Amino acid sequence: MRTMNDGPAVLGLALVMVWACSKNNTSQKALQTEPPPADSSAWVAPPPENPAPSGPIAGSVYDVVSANSVLPPDVVQAMSAYGIEAADRTKFWHTQSLDINDDGSKELLISNVMEWCGSGGCSIWLWQRTRQGLRNLLPSDDITAAAINLENGSTNGYRDLGVYHRAAGTNKEFLLVRDLYVWNGEAYHLSVTTEHGKYFNALLPSTAWKVAP
Repeated sequence: MRTMNDGPAVLGLALVMVWACSKNNTSQKALQTEPPPADSSAWVAPPPENPAPSGPIAGSVYDVVSANSVLPPDVVQAMSAYGIEAADRTKFWHTQSLDINDDGSKELLISNVMEWCGSGGCSIWLWQRTRQGLRNLLPSDDITAAAINLENGSTNGYRDLGVYHRAAGTNKEFLLVRDLYVWNGEAYHLSVTTEHGKYFNALLPSTAWKVAP
């Protein structure tokens, strides 16, 4: 039988039970609201690919090739495709690097190749490195030169080329002739020919590059 003294004890026990139930419910709610742990095996979308680079080729070998220095193997191989049998004598070739289209990347002129020189001058090649490989900008089979000058004018974004060579005049005297080559979007082609007087008297521009040393 309960007595009056049992009242406070019963009340305290009831409060403890209520508190315990409340804490248990709160813990369950907390567990329910916590985000689920990340699944390390879940698929993650890859980052977008970088667009293809444009502009000049950074670090191109032509940016560091100096005049008459050792040529890269792929240039020698490209020259061999023209039927040049003296590819092992490149130390005799005359080379010059220049930026033909002002894009910051150097092109490479090659001349003085054995068996490719005559009375009018020597054949010349102007190699450009692209992301698709090497290409020759000049129809070298049709051009002989004693000197080349990078002109001030430009056509279609490429500097005009003055190709100086020796030619026979009407009175059988040798003349210094300049053929002006301009860029047509695919290659250089002859634009105009100008006579500059007798070959041994006429002067080349001070900026002209002699294709043979």
